[in-house]
Amino acid sequence: MPKTVLMVQPQRGEKFAGIERAIQNISAILTTLGIRVQHDVRTTSSSPSERRTTYVIAHEPLASDDIDMFYCHTFLCAGSKLFRDTNTVCTHVINSRCPLDWYFHRCGCCKSPLEARRLWVRAANIKSWLAQGTFDIGVASHWMAQYLKNEGIDPRRLILLPLAWSEGCGADANWEARRQVTYIGRLSYQKGVQLLPILSTLIPDIGIDVFGEGYMSEPLRHQITSAGATASLRLRGSLPFSFVTNELLRTAVLLAPSLCPEPYGLSVSEARHAGAWVLATERGAMPEWAAIDPGVQLVDYSRPQLAAQVIRSCIHTPPPPPPDYGSRSLAAWQAWWDRCA
Repeated sequence: MPKTVLMVQPQRGEKFAGIERAIQNISAILTTLGIRVQHDVRTTSSSPSERRTTYVIAHEPLASDDIDMFYCHTFLCAGSKLFRDTNTVCTHVINSRCPLDWYFHRCGCCKSPLEARRLWVRAANIKSWLAQGTFDIGVASHWMAQYLKNEGIDPRRLILLPLAWSEGCGADANWEARRQVTYIGRLSYQKGVQLLPILSTLIPDIGIDVFGEGYMSEPLRHQITSAGATASLRLRGSLPFSFVTNELLRTAVLLAPSLCPEPYGLSVSEARHAGAWVLATERGAMPEWAAIDPGVQLVDYSRPQLAAQVIRSCIHTPPPPPPDYGSRSLAAWQAWWDRCA
């Protein structure tokens, strides 16, 4: 019987949006398992009972009996779980505090009060829909599972289904040719890109290459000028996903300075499979990566001198081989599929 995996997220069209990356990884995993994959928009499929799955990329939840699993790849709220006035993580559940925090703690972008209320109501509706459903809820990390438990979701419905998958990649044996320190992702405050100009001035002989686009592009250019980092931090523009692997194969150290608690961090598995070090913050699911992979180091980017020392240490030493992330993901998804079948 066909299985439907629902992912509810507005389609933003960003080059590095988590929804597109998640879909690509799940597609690769299921295809490897011999399961045919179809992507639909707000539709479900009635097909012969073959091994297949259908993605429903929807702007709003569908009827619960239309799906078998909701894959929750990111937060239910729109504020990235980050109080930008103090750079601390929001720990309270979705409630009436949210519209106030949107402005007073700057957890959201600067939009009208009506838009802030609309996003809060939308988040509360999705939370209610999840809580009342009977379908499975897939998550990519233990951190994400705990986040949903805190929101009142029955833990018996939560299934750990990692997304680590990096097909067609592989470490380059010529480590001495790697000298690039790289950031790849959205240029936004919650991703921590504003911490990179000062850091780059402490490693001027190495520098940092930044690939991405976003609302922080102009502020970042001003920061680069103010910090005297015009030579050490290079803004390389957006990077099509098909070229990400090539850049990772030239990268010695991938920077992941996110201030928001990343629910998973797909870039970690991609960079590690390409043979690069990853320097991540101790937030969200990042410590889970570090616990199983010594090639992932946790760094406090608010202390740039310490971060610079770690970069210099890493760039001269090849990282240890990564664990077999792909097999771990395949085994989890196969177990879920077999149980449904």
